[in-house]
Amino acid sequence: MSERKVDLRCYALIAPAVLALALWYYVPVIQSFGLSLFDWDGLTSGKFVGLSNYAEVFTDPVFWRSLGNMAIVLAFSLTVPFFAPFVAAELICGLRSPRLRSFFRTAMVLPVVVPSVVWILMWRNIYDPTNGALNRFLRAVGEQGLARNWLSEPSTALGALLFIGFPFVSNTALLVFSAGLEDIPQDIYDAASIDGFPLWRRIVNIDLHFCLPQFRLLVVTSFAGIIANYTSVLLLTQGRPLNRTMLPGYYLYRASASEQRFGLAAAVGLIVIAVILALTFASQRFLRSSLEYEAGR
Repeated sequence: MSERKVDLRCYALIAPAVLALALWYYVPVIQSFGLSLFDWDGLTSGKFVGLSNYAEVFTDPVFWRSLGNMAIVLAFSLTVPFFAPFVAAELICGLRSPRLRSFFRTAMVLPVVVPSVVWILMWRNIYDPTNGALNRFLRAVGEQGLARNWLSEPSTALGALLFIGFPFVSNTALLVFSAGLEDIPQDIYDAASIDGFPLWRRIVNIDLHFCLPQFRLLVVTSFAGIIANYTSVLLLTQGRPLNRTMLPGYYLYRASASEQRFGLAAAVGLIVIAVILALTFASQRFLRSSLEYEAGR
């Protein structure tokens, strides 16, 4: 069979997936751009306003505050919360017993069955200023001065919102890193052992190097999840106090669900998509290992 016929058959096999992707993802984005040019409340006929919605968004200080908060959240999320699953995966993969590895991996991933809303509401109870576990603990150890309304004070609200991910071992990230570590050839570890590599050097020079594609995947998915997130803000702070916890995802939600300004919400959504794409392209450009460069030649 000629190479051209093989290519055509491959294109034919992938065509349904591409068509479904276009219908469910690309077409709605195009429709959203058309909607963003109108002032529409979802009931009456929309009024064409051109780029006024975009102008309103870019001149709104609340939106710029949400972008600043988003930058803080992204910077924090790429530190301890990002590397905690990698450390957990290293510890699990370092166990000699396959049964123990399977047990601890299952135990760490099992909480994924708990809805995120339950997790967020649990932290709302922990932060409760009167009977919350955090303030009760501070009073019990004699640190009454540190007890406060964590979600209502401007100095602590965003930090409290960030900390609800504790202990920061994401189930998905743990599985991704575990798969990446287990895929490293044993011959490389044997060579490192012969050369007398200490543990820290093996992790830096081998594990991190080979897991760079997994890091890049999780960076991209983290961008989308963090920027579009609104659930924790909706359930805990509604962007208060003084918009210190306002994020683009909740800004979009408020424009659509609370204010019924769907044209404005569509404009915000497209801006958020543009930010995610820009960050994704940047991560694709800078987070690429030498192994991938060699494979792409």
